Parts: sequence; structure tokens; C-alpha cells
Amino acid sequence: MFTHRRWSGFTLVELLVVITIIGILMGMIVPAINSARETARLADCASKIRNVAVAMNSYCTTHGVFPMNWGFTDKKGMQTVGHSWISLVLPQLERTDVYQMIKFGGNQVTLGFNATSGRDRGKDNLEAATTVLPILRCPTDTGEGTASNQELLLGEEVATTNYKAVCGSNWSVGPDGREGYVSSNRGRNANIHEDGDTVNCRDRGNGLMPRGGNPSTIERTPATAVYFPTSTAAITDGLGNTFAVGETVPAWTGYAAWYWWDGAIGTCGLLLNLNRTGESNGREMDANDYKYSYGFFSRHSAGANFAFCDSHVRFISESIAPNIYQALATISGREVAQLPMD
Repeated sequence: MFTHRRWSGFTLVELLVVITIIGILMGMIVPAINSARETARLADCASKIRNVAVAMNSYCTTHGVFPMNWGFTDKKGMQTVGHSWISLVLPQLERTDVYQMIKFGGNQVTLGFNATSGRDRGKDNLEAATTVLPILRCPTDTGEGTASNQELLLGEEVATTNYKAVCGSNWSVGPDGREGYVSSNRGRNANIHEDGDTVNCRDRGNGLMPRGGNPSTIERTPATAVYFPTSTAAITDGLGNTFAVGETVPAWTGYAAWYWWDGAIGTCGLLLNLNRTGESNGREMDANDYKYSYGFFSRHSAGANFAFCDSHVRFISESIAPNIYQALATISGREVAQLPMD
């Protein structure tokens, strides 16, 4: 004769113990998974920014100088005139299709240029400016590759970039966005730090990629634009010691539209990941004031990727000493700058 034992199941205490153990395990596993994912995203970002630097060097090999910015300092919106350095390296980035959309030219060629017939048929600068380029998107950024906070066409969606060239470190406010200025006393555009009509830190940067606009006190024509061609020989601080490209976050700056000459460069005169006010939304609040949002930003933890002029990439800590950070941004300042070993 068989007897049956009645299974009583888990007690409440046993169930609570099991749930607690599962919770502890999840608390250990989820951060590890997230950390692994961010490590992969960081590596992907480093690969992308290196490819951008390689494209710049390929352009330099062909043309003898790195690509340049050029534009008019007082024009935005559909009347914007000029081009970014990114637009020039589109073929090297394997986006000849977008390059062929762009009508390059003098002060009569605007963002609104669109030709439906004639020799320029198919040219549409606005279409190019709104085309998302995956190579320019950091995988850690939460954006979709477009933004409506960009000064190029404020209130309208334009394509953005997470990678901007370094214009230098001379700036009209201190590194923390407060009183003072940043300047180098040797090399390209030495002792320039005032922000005004005739001397402008963006146009006359001391790094690889000055903005290349022109003073508002003179008539604007292509002939009066400020050009700063840079050859490898001009980078006397050393290709491996000079920043070429760094990261930005379009949500934190209105100057990250890849098509725009004023949206494709940044300064190391401001601290990396600067939050001037310390508020949780401080960066968003400052996004459209270039004095405080023209620096470099990243959503990576505690720093950002930078590509150097020889195309190698380093992760730069946001706690880097300001003088070292600024020295790495100049091409001929003759500063002594030494990063710690990886």
C-alpha cells in the first residue's frame, strides 16, 4: 500500500530568501552587463573618431594641407554662406553621395541653394545639411543624429556631429567659464584671447582648425575671409602631441551641425565637459551661448575620446590639468605636455 506525502511548498521566509538572493545577483550582473556594453561603445567611438582623423590625413596627403573651414560670421539660417572641413572630407569618409549634393562656391552660394536644372542640377545644400552621417555619431550619445537646437537653423532639425576639430585653446573667458581668458604667447595666433569684431578666438585659433570666418568690420567676400591652411610641417609641436578631433554632445551645444563651418570645431580653452552652473541641466541651459558651449563634451563616463594629428586616439580624463589640455590643442605653442601612460 502506497502512502503519499503532502508537499507543503516554500515557506514565506524561504521565498523571501530566494528573492533576496536573486536581487543580489541581479545587482551584480546588470552593472557588469552595462559596463561591458559601455566598454564596447567606447571602443566603437574610438574607432569612428580615428576614421575621421584618418580622413583628414588622407585629404592632407592629397592636397598638401588639412581641410579648412570658411564662412561669414554674421549669417545663419538659409542665408548661411560657407562650408565646414567635414564637408570636404566626405569622399574620404566614403560619403561621396552627400559630397555631390553640395554646391561649393563664393558668397552667393547659401544653405538654401537648390538647383533643379542646369549644370548644378541635383545640388541641394539643405538636403546635405539634414543628412545624418552614422560615422559622425558616438554610440553612447542618446541623440538620433539630428537636433533642433542648432544655431545654423534654430528650431529646425539639422544633422549633427559628435566629432569636431580642435580650433585651439585661446578663449575669451577662463577655463571654468568665469573671469579671465586663455591664451598662448608663442606660435600660431599668439596672444589672441579677446572676443570682438576685429579679434575673434574662433576665427584665429591657435590649433589645427581655426573657424575661418572674417571680421564684421569689413565687407564680406571670399577674398576677405580669414584662411589658416595647415600642413603637417606647420604642426611643430608634433603630430602625436597635438589634438585633431574631439567629442561633443549636440544636446549640450548649439554648435554641432556638421555641414556648418561654425558647428564643426571646438576649443580646449574651456574645461572638458564644462558645467558652468553646476545645475543638472546646466549644459542644456548654456547650449546656445558659444562662450560656454564651444568646448568638448561626451556622455562617456568621466572623459572623452580625442584623435591626434597622427590619427592615434586617447581617452582624455575630464580631470586633466587645464594647462596640459590647452597645450595639446596648440600646433606650435612649444609647450611641454605629457599625458600619463595608458
